[in-house]
Amino acid sequence: MTDNDYNEIKKWQYQTLFYNNEYKNDFFNNIDENIIINNTECFLFFHESTKKIFWTSKSINSLISLLKDSLNKTKEDFQLQIASDENINNDLENLIPTLKKIGGKVTFHNVGYKCNDLKILKDLEGICDYEDNLRESIIKITYDSLGKEKFGMSEKEIAEFAKDTNNKIFISKTSNVVNGVIYTTIYNNGNSIFIRGLAVDNIYRGLGLSKKLLSKAFDYAKNKGVINSMLWVEKDNTVAINLYEKFNYVPYGEEEVTVKFN
Repeated sequence: MTDNDYNEIKKWQYQTLFYNNEYKNDFFNNIDENIIINNTECFLFFHESTKKIFWTSKSINSLISLLKDSLNKTKEDFQLQIASDENINNDLENLIPTLKKIGGKVTFHNVGYKCNDLKILKDLEGICDYEDNLRESIIKITYDSLGKEKFGMSEKEIAEFAKDTNNKIFISKTSNVVNGVIYTTIYNNGNSIFIRGLAVDNIYRGLGLSKKLLSKAFDYAKNKGVINSMLWVEKDNTVAINLYEKFNYVPYGEEEVTVKFN
């Protein structure tokens, strides 16, 4: 890809690739290796480890046309990553039924929530920093509560996540038993904290542990000068949404959908 190609696709309206900062470095470090389709109308990038396809396109019709062609040529399973902001949500609602018609199945539909008032509870008893010797228990709670595929990180990636100084993991313990975990990342030049995942053991739900974990994350963030927070939550997860709304999170217009083809 030339600089001219890159500058051109940045002008396109449907830029789902550039909403996915989590994979942006992977993309640009292996740009020529990961391109699967690149023409004047549409650009597709394949992320090997997650088997997800990210895309940018001048029009929705261009994307659908190329997807149909790709499905006819390959027997590989893959996932198409779709993201939108408040300007193209109507197109997203129209796109999903079309993708279903050509064999796609929606596996995740997440909504972006943002909080500009980091609310902190006074009682943070039982909340402490991540301990690597407890990693196995932490991973089990994470996968049991959130699902390994939905959480999107392997055990190795979780270990690497814990070592990154931009990230912070807090856990909750009752009688020295790990029963909850929250994964966070400070980004946006230190102004924001992203809640990567929040999980509580089923046996300990209803005890306010999620509130304590969020409060601990906010307390840590405010001490670092952070002023707001962002997270993704499944569109139909009313329990999680109710929790986040109590902490002043509101939807801010971005959605993310994963559609699986096989």
